[in-house]
Amino acid sequence: MRKLINPNIKKHVDDAGYLLELSRKLRQVISQCHLSQDQIEAATGVDQTTISRAKNGKLKRVTDGIRRLERYADMQQEKPVKLSMEVQRTAQTFLAVGGTERELLGSIRHATRIVLRHVKN
Repeated sequence: MRKLINPNIKKHVDDAGYLLELSRKLRQVISQCHLSQDQIEAATGVDQTTISRAKNGKLKRVTDGIRRLERYADMQQEKPVKLSMEVQRTAQTFLAVGGTERELLGSIRHATRIVLRHVKN
């Protein structure tokens, strides 16, 4: 008799573990970093409803948006990233020519939204 193999069974188990771990990470990040789901939505491009469902363990499958959410949670749990000298010099130059910190952060957020649009497609 031929053995039937269903690759979806193993994948489902793997997805369940992945989503359970994501739920734990999100709860931890929200608590420790004092982030709102709306702030996470703005940073990741994943809608607040999906973030809520992920945090509460209500998701059933892993999508690209969920992977993006997990990368964001991982990034928030790590120590701050050390910026290269080039990035530091560019920021200092921006501030030296009259740009404000608020404008610099606004520019970075804007660029992030542009990149996220390309990642979604």
